Order: sequence, then C-alpha cells, then structure tokens
Amino acid sequence: MDEPKKKKRSSVLRDLKKFHPESNEVELLEYFSQKRKKFLEDSGKMLIHQAFRDVGGNKDRFNILYHLGKENYSVTELVNIIGKSQPTISRNVKILEKSRLLVAQKDGKYTFYIPNKPVMEEIKQFLKNWIQESHNGKMD
Repeated sequence: MDEPKKKKRSSVLRDLKKFHPESNEVELLEYFSQKRKKFLEDSGKMLIHQAFRDVGGNKDRFNILYHLGKENYSVTELVNIIGKSQPTISRNVKILEKSRLLVAQKDGKYTFYIPNKPVMEEIKQFLKNWIQESHNGKMD
C-alpha cells in the first residue's frame, strides 16, 4: 500500500476507533465500507434528483437534451435548430451543464456540448430499477 493511502487509512481507523472503541480493525473497516457505500448510493440519488429538478418540465431543456442526444452542437447551432434566443439557450445549457447532464467540449474557438454519458446511464438505470420496483410492488 502506498504511503498516502496507508496514512489516510490509519487516520480513518483512528477516528472510527474514537466512536467504536470496542471494535477491532476488521469490524471498523467493514463499518466504514458500509457507510461509504450508503453515502455513494445517496449521492447518486441526490444527483438524479438534482437532474430531474433542473430539467423539470422545462420544454427548452428537454429539447436541448433531445437534440444533443443525436449530435453535438454549439449554442449557436442550438439557437438555429430550436428557434429560441441565444440568451435562453445559453442559460438552459448552463443549467444542464451545472446539473452534470451536459459536458462542454472546446474545439478551437467553439464550445460544443455533449451529453454526460455516465450520468445519463446512471439516470437510465435508476429509472429502469424504479419502474421495475414499482411494477413488482403492484404485483404483490
């Protein structure tokens, strides 16, 4: 194990030991691992919630995502395709970018926007699981 990881691990164990003095190192590592997994699951849910909140019923944002799902475009190209003003498209693209749904990609003096595939895949999987769980709940 490299030195920074070893140092971080011992620091985490020391902190956990303060709250769980009766536990051994293996139990503490398992506890930490479970907490980390729960945190990551909750973070994923928060990301999805934020994405839905930021897109939420805004036709312009849905339209931008729809067109960017087909091809990468700049704001100027999106203005021409969607037919809205440049400030409106720019504002909505920035909101989608801040929500991590889009990624900006510089090409010379132009910036093209592309869907953030890992985030989109995570949302797709979340929705698939949610629909499946909802369906299973109705079948019981």
